Amino acid sequence: MADGSIILDTRINNKGAYAELKELQAKAKSTAQQVAALDRQINTANSKHLALGKELSDAQRKAESTAAELESVNEQLRSFVQRRAEIEKQRNPLLTPETANLNAQEFVGQHFASDAAKASELQGALDKLQQSIPGLTAKYTEQESALAGLQDQHAALAARLAT
Repeated sequence: MADGSIILDTRINNKGAYAELKELQAKAKSTAQQVAALDRQINTANSKHLALGKELSDAQRKAESTAAELESVNEQLRSFVQRRAEIEKQRNPLLTPETANLNAQEFVGQHFASDAAKASELQGALDKLQQSIPGLTAKYTEQESALAGLQDQHAALAARLAT
């Protein structure tokens, strides 16, 4: 019998919404895991970058110190040669300045061999340091670029996670 009433079925089919929610949660979890992995890579890259920066700075500082010490030893040797050349010239006024200088260099080389050896050792150390600096600089710059790339990836994933 019809009593004039209308019945509305108000049940909502939310199966699709739950499926989409689960998919969204899975994507968010995956993105969060990627962000965490990038965080670890960034920390590792940053540590390497700092270590390379310290190594480069130490090499530059040591090169400067070695160069200053070498200059000091060379200045002492030049001073010894100059004084000895003056003595050679006083002993024999007929000597040319070039000959007096050659005699003085020979004398200083014989009597100040340890200073000459030290100068040679310092020059070798300085050469080695100066050869290592460009390589260290390249590694430092390369690591800087790698770190910037990781930070860009991190920012993109963080933005994706935020949306």
